[in-house]
This record gives sequence, structure tokens and C-alpha cells, in this order.
Amino acid sequence: MARKPRKLAVKYAARASAALSEIWDWNAERYGIPHADDYLAFLRAGADDLATEYPAGKSVPGRPGLLYVTIRKNPHGHGHVVVYSVGDDSVEIAYVFHTAQDWHRRLSVGTAEEGPS
Repeated sequence: MARKPRKLAVKYAARASAALSEIWDWNAERYGIPHADDYLAFLRAGADDLATEYPAGKSVPGRPGLLYVTIRKNPHGHGHVVVYSVGDDSVEIAYVFHTAQDWHRRLSVGTAEEGPS
């Protein structure tokens, strides 16, 4: 039986926190505050699961050390891609992108210049 990975702290880079704020704003404007609160809690819970589920991530092509998972409520609908790195004691959420965004390109130009913080 496989051993469960040890629990790591989950930290959010400033740009990931800013993306979550923008996601909340968009949802609040479009669907209302209760929906925005629920969806943000759903996204944070999925990202916080990486404390123990970090090995489940897939490697980001061309970005050694970065992994990603997709978090969505409906398996056939849109969701968000959480890009993260794993350190000795923590998982750092580096970016959060909507699945409709060309997040691979955004990582290779522009935002990628920053690297994980």
C-alpha cells in the first residue's frame, strides 16, 4: 500500500492571491456575492488539498519545478488551473488561471519572467 505524502504548508504567492481576488470580483459582478464567496471557497479548498495531494500535479512543459492541477466543479465545464511548486516544507501556489486562458503561453511570456516568488 502506498504511503500518503507528508503534509506541507500551502502558501500563496502575491500574484496567485491577486488572481483569486479578481476571480471573486468577476463572479460577484456576474453572479452575486454569495456565488463569489462559494466559488472562492471551492477554489481555495482545492488548492489547499495540495498540502497532501501535491504529487498528483502534472509537470508544466518547459518550466522545471512547476506543476499544475485543474480544479473544476463540473468535469465538462470550465474551471481554474493552479500552478505550483513544492519545496521542503511547503507548496507554493504561484499562479491561478482560468481554463479558457492560454495559460501555457502566459507562463512562457510575460508572467513567466517573474518565476515563482
